[in-house]
Amino acid sequence: MTSLFVSMIRVLDAALGLYSFCLLGYAVMSWIQFDPLHPVNRFLSRVCEPVLTPIRRTIPPIGNLDISVVVALVGIHIIRTLLF
Repeated sequence: MTSLFVSMIRVLDAALGLYSFCLLGYAVMSWIQFDPLHPVNRFLSRVCEPVLTPIRRTIPPIGNLDISVVVALVGIHIIRTLLF
C-alpha cells in the first residue's frame, strides 16, 4: 500500500513539474508576442488559462504587470514542497 502511495506522489510531483514548465512557456510566449494561432501557443493557452483566470480575478495586475503566473508557480512550489 505504501509503495502505491509513494508512486502516486511521484506521479503528482512530475505532473506539477511539467505544469510549471507549461506556465513558464506560456509566460515567455506572451512576452515575445508569439503567434496566437500557433498550435503550441493554443495548447499552452488551453492548459494554463483555467488556472490563471481565477488568480487574475482574485489578484489584479500591478500596473501593467500580470503576476498570475508567479502566483501559480509559487503555489505549485508550495504543493510540491508539502508532498515531500
